[in-house]
Amino acid sequence: MIPVALPSVLLLVLLLVSLLAAIFLTGWAMTLALSKSARRAFHRRLKTSVTVLLLSMALTGFFLLMLLSAHEVTREVDQQQAARHITLTKPTRLGGVDMPAGSKLLLDLAGDMESFSVAEFPHPVSAYGVEAISLNRAVSIDYDDKTFATKGSHATSVAVKGQGSQNVQGWRCNAAEPIQFALQPDGRLKDFDQCQLDDGNQVGDIGLPKGATVRLNGGTTYGDGFRDDDYWKIQLADNQVIRLFHLPLKRPRLMLDKQRRLLGFDEAGLACETTLGPMTYPAGTSVQSVGREQRGKYPGTWVFSPATDKVASYQGHADVPHGMSVLQTASGEVAAVMPSQQAGVFFFAAITVDGAGSAKPSADRCP
Repeated sequence: MIPVALPSVLLLVLLLVSLLAAIFLTGWAMTLALSKSARRAFHRRLKTSVTVLLLSMALTGFFLLMLLSAHEVTREVDQQQAARHITLTKPTRLGGVDMPAGSKLLLDLAGDMESFSVAEFPHPVSAYGVEAISLNRAVSIDYDDKTFATKGSHATSVAVKGQGSQNVQGWRCNAAEPIQFALQPDGRLKDFDQCQLDDGNQVGDIGLPKGATVRLNGGTTYGDGFRDDDYWKIQLADNQVIRLFHLPLKRPRLMLDKQRRLLGFDEAGLACETTLGPMTYPAGTSVQSVGREQRGKYPGTWVFSPATDKVASYQGHADVPHGMSVLQTASGEVAAVMPSQQAGVFFFAAITVDGAGSAKPSADRCP
């Protein structure tokens, strides 16, 4: 939050008195101009009238001075804004992009064309491998360490918008939504970051729904130096469901290697009541691939964790309540039942605002 100095009460009172004096002086001048009797009265009490007139003019002068100052500030702000809003009159290369004449730019630093944060083009242009109609860059201003004077600027990332479906590193991206890239300090492309998927994306036998988000992860490194190969991550939207090995999963986050092979998933929930082998899980049961801690002992298993106030039915055994998790293979074999924390599953309390909680999952069976 930026602190703003508020005007003092005395200044506000003085401004109000000055405004009233201006109104009085205007009305008095009009009366004198239109009424002979008012002019005669003015001359009869000349000394008093002149005193009141001078006092009113002095008070009105303060109001006029404030109006003039406000106008000057507004003019300076308008000039600064005009200096930051530029329309190119000829083709220009900025930020590594060839921009045509007619491109509209918003500069973070007036006069510094390379400091543009927004660029809108009169027609699609090639930018970072995308046919773009606009760019929106995150710009960092550089300052002198001693004088804090502005030295220049550099962009750290850019969001590109275009038209239709466009291919970015093998993904069909919806170009109407921002396609994000990380940039090097000199403004050149560093790497693809993320985009919202369009129709036509496939991972193995899994068709990815439009609206899911793909993000370059580059792999996860743990504190002990171990590294997972989750090069890509795909997050489905809250209302999206896919079938993964015949299980109906709601909003899973998929982890893929560099060759886009499925390594695992997390953050998923069963979209409806599901039976797998001897287990019957209620809708909303949390599902994820086995974590690193249990991966060596129970390879290829998934972790099923009943939601709060829910239990999973285990044929021939006691029900599995919330707080416990089942490690089970896709073929239905139960490998283990253990506390959720031991299985690497943690539940966090839901926050309710104004009595409105998250939507409850449907208890309907899957078709």
